[in-house]
Amino acid sequence: MRVSIDAPQLARGVATVSRSVPARTTMPVLTGMLLEADVSGLRLVATDLEVTSTVTVAAEVQEPGRAVVPARLFAEIVRRVPSPRLDLAADPDRADALLSWERSEFRLHGFGPDQFPEPAAAPAGAEFTSFSEGTLRDTLRHTAFAAASEAGGRPILTGVELTLLDADYRAVATDGMRVAFFRTAERTDWAQGRAITLPGRGVDEIVRSIEAAGGQGAFCAHDNHLFVRAGATEVAVRLLEGRFPAILDLVPKQFPTTVRLDAGELRDACERVALLTDAPDRLHAITLVATGDGMEIRARSPEVGEARESVPAGVEGPDLEFAVNARMLLEGLRHLGDGELQIEFSGPQSLARVRKADDARQQYMQMPLRLGS
Repeated sequence: MRVSIDAPQLARGVATVSRSVPARTTMPVLTGMLLEADVSGLRLVATDLEVTSTVTVAAEVQEPGRAVVPARLFAEIVRRVPSPRLDLAADPDRADALLSWERSEFRLHGFGPDQFPEPAAAPAGAEFTSFSEGTLRDTLRHTAFAAASEAGGRPILTGVELTLLDADYRAVATDGMRVAFFRTAERTDWAQGRAITLPGRGVDEIVRSIEAAGGQGAFCAHDNHLFVRAGATEVAVRLLEGRFPAILDLVPKQFPTTVRLDAGELRDACERVALLTDAPDRLHAITLVATGDGMEIRARSPEVGEARESVPAGVEGPDLEFAVNARMLLEGLRHLGDGELQIEFSGPQSLARVRKADDARQQYMQMPLRLGS
C-alpha cells in the first residue's frame, strides 16, 4: 500500500472512527485501525464488534493495499502532523506501516490485516432510506437518555427500540421509571413494520455522525445490523437480541387532570426547588401540586429546609399531588425544549405524561415516587 493524503482531512477521519475502538478488549487486534486503500480512496475502519465505524478519505493511491495500525497511537501522531500532506506505506508481508512527511518518518508495528475481523457492511444493492435534516438524529437523541444505564438483568432496556413503518418511524426507551417517545412523520420505504433495538452506545455514535454530516443521510436495517450513512461516514450497529417490552401498551387511557404551562417557567422553578434535594443519599424528590390556582412545586429536607414555588398554569380536573425524582423530570423537560407544555396525570400513584401542547410526536412519561409518610 502506498498513499499520499491530506493530513488534516485524515486526522478528522481518524478522530471519527477512533470512537469505535474499545477501551478494553480480549482481542488485541481490535485496538487497531484497519486502513484499506483502493480506487475510492483510503478507508479507515474501527470496531468493538458492536459498533463499526468506517470513514472514506480522498487520497492519491499509488498502490492499493491494507494495513492495521495501533489506533490510539496512530490518531495521536496524525493529529500532530505539521505538514499538509502525509505519505502512508505498508508492506503486505510485514505487520507495520510507514508514515512520512517532509523530514519525518514513523514506522508503527501493528497487526496483520488478515487478523482484523471482517467489517460489518451493508450488502451490495441494499436499499437505503434517506432521512432529512435532523429527523433520525432527533428521534434517537430525544429518547436514548431514558434508557437504562446498566443491564440489571434486562440488557434490552439499555437500548432504544426503533420501529420502522412505511408512514413514519418512531423510537422509545425506558429504564422502568420513565419512558421517552419520539415519532417522525417522515415517510420511509418500509412496506411492513419492523422493530429493532439499538444499543445505547451505538445510538450515540449514530447521532454524532449525523450531526457531523449536517443532519442528512440514509439508513438500512439488514439482518442483525442497522447501517447509517452520513457524509463520508458509515456506522454499522449490531442490534440487541430479545423483545423490547410493549411499554406503550401500559400507558393509561384516561388522564383526569391536565395542566398547561410554560416549559421554561416550569423548568426553572423545578431547578431552583430541587436545590434542596441534592444530598447524595436522597431520592431527589420534589412534589408537583396541581390545583385550580395553578401549579406549585415543593421540596422538603429535614436537614436543609423546605421550598415552594408557584407557576402560572391552566388546570383542568381534580387537584393532585405528584412526587417525582427531580433529576429525571428535569432531563425530560430539557429534551422537550421551550414552548407550552401539557402535563397529563392519571393519578397520584400512576404514570404522568408530558408533551408539547400542540405536538404529540414527542412525549416524556414518568412514574411517581412512593414517599413514606
